[in-house]
Amino acid sequence: MNSIRKHTQNVIVDSLSLFCMIILTITGIMIHYKLPKGIKEATVWGLQRHDWGELHFWVAVILLLAITVHLLLHTPWIKGVVSPKKDEIKKVKLVAYSITFILILTIGLTALLSPVID
Repeated sequence: MNSIRKHTQNVIVDSLSLFCMIILTITGIMIHYKLPKGIKEATVWGLQRHDWGELHFWVAVILLLAITVHLLLHTPWIKGVVSPKKDEIKKVKLVAYSITFILILTIGLTALLSPVID
């Protein structure tokens, strides 16, 4: 069986990511503006605010998986950027990327671990 060319894989993953971003934008706008908090019985296309939120969540999960696959497909390029030839630049980039990763992780975990106030 023939394997899919790398270019075709990139097109599929990038197209899926774009589609997910468009759906996330539409559902986010729908939840925020069309079905704001407090409107319990309102529906759009038969879906209530909670249903749109559920769709929004699962599309976000698919997007995260697509981004993971995208990064795996581009591992050689990432290695080339992170591992430059000179040792001094390599150390500076490693520290910069590590700090950035830790900041993103900290912000994400802070949001997830913060208490919900009613």
